[in-house]
Amino acid sequence: MSDRALWMLLDCLTQFEVQASYLKLNNNRISGAGMLALCEFIRNNKRAGQIYELHLSQNEIDDASALELFRTLKELKHRYPPKREIHGYEGLHLVPLWLRLSRNKIRDPAALLETLTAEEITFCPALRRDGCGPGYCSWEDTPLVHLPFFSEQVAEEEVEHDAAYAAKEAYDRDDAREHRDRPRRRGGRNRNRWKGTGEAAEARRPGPWSLGSVSLLCP
Repeated sequence: MSDRALWMLLDCLTQFEVQASYLKLNNNRISGAGMLALCEFIRNNKRAGQIYELHLSQNEIDDASALELFRTLKELKHRYPPKREIHGYEGLHLVPLWLRLSRNKIRDPAALLETLTAEEITFCPALRRDGCGPGYCSWEDTPLVHLPFFSEQVAEEEVEHDAAYAAKEAYDRDDAREHRDRPRRRGGRNRNRWKGTGEAAEARRPGPWSLGSVSLLCP
């Protein structure tokens, strides 16, 4: 899912005041523009309630975009950390927003965490040995967010490898399309339903349209 597709999705959720308590957007192509749209969604979708879990792993989010999200959450002190039900306890309790940002393009996660500390944006690393999880935090003073596996980011070598692999895949698709659309020799007739080659043929050929990886859980 691209930034534009995310903007369209969030605009629809805002229009109908959908409470997306669990928003799973991992394994997409969300970058800076998409994060700005997400921050606007969090600010403006007030009637729909808080987000309990926000999964953004395996996207293209950089340091500045992640920091903008943290600052947005801090601005909304009356909404975050959210209040939610905890299994085995009565009533509503403050629980940090479960925020997955691993495997993105954050170059210096340690420096970003230092910035959060300097700006008094509280976070918990959500270590299993401490018993922290999506619905519980072991800290006495509830932090703003849980940040599991935040230090695990994509190395520059992996980014270059992925870009090269994507370019090769695109070349292979174009090569296969060229052979598929090529008329048969010996006077044979091209039985391909979509005749021609190049952009004109591609424009006439229908194909599936996908939002990417999206999962919404609404109470």
